[in-house]
Amino acid sequence: MVSPRIIALLLSAVALVILPPFASAITINFVESGENGVNVTFEGITQPIPNCGPGSAAPGPPCFRNPLMQEREMATFVLEFAGGTFPGIPAGGIVGAEAVLIEPAGTPGEVAGAISDRVELSIGPSAVVGGRQEIMAVFDSDDETRAPQFPPAGFKFGVQEEDRLLDITGNFFTGGQTNPTAVTLPQNLIVKVHSDVVPEPTTVLLVGTMVAGLGLAAWRRRRQS
Repeated sequence: MVSPRIIALLLSAVALVILPPFASAITINFVESGENGVNVTFEGITQPIPNCGPGSAAPGPPCFRNPLMQEREMATFVLEFAGGTFPGIPAGGIVGAEAVLIEPAGTPGEVAGAISDRVELSIGPSAVVGGRQEIMAVFDSDDETRAPQFPPAGFKFGVQEEDRLLDITGNFFTGGQTNPTAVTLPQNLIVKVHSDVVPEPTTVLLVGTMVAGLGLAAWRRRRQS
């Protein structure tokens, strides 16, 4: 008769073979700083992240299926991972999960309560390589040339913008802003946003000093002429 301890050990060994390993946490940081554009960084992934080749293998390292695009008001990418990197997601994946940041009161040049930024994620099987997973992401900041947009009355999923990196992992939803349903992202995925980064005081002082110096030089040239 096989002892219970041996049976337990055998079951544990089978589980290790069948179940994919739980990956360490992967963090996606979106930092939007006005004129400097949107900067996207990744934690928990070996850098630099390569672009995917035509023959990417299922157990291969993370790679960009679509290159990382970082612009003034937007950033997009499709990042591919080995299968099992994000366990527990539905069979059809997580499609069109959205999170929104809201402008706080008292911000110069901004309308309180308006939508400041949107992050949209889709997580599921790779559309190109079988056995792999992918994240499709879009970060879209407010465009000052457009009229402010506001969430509907009673909307409870918005995150008030602050001048720091905010963890918005628990604020994603599907169904649109009029009929939102909470979405739980994989436990090992973290999403953070820092919108409208305010320059450090030393940077402001330096820029101010440079402008003042240029003005003084121009004034001296006018006097000498």
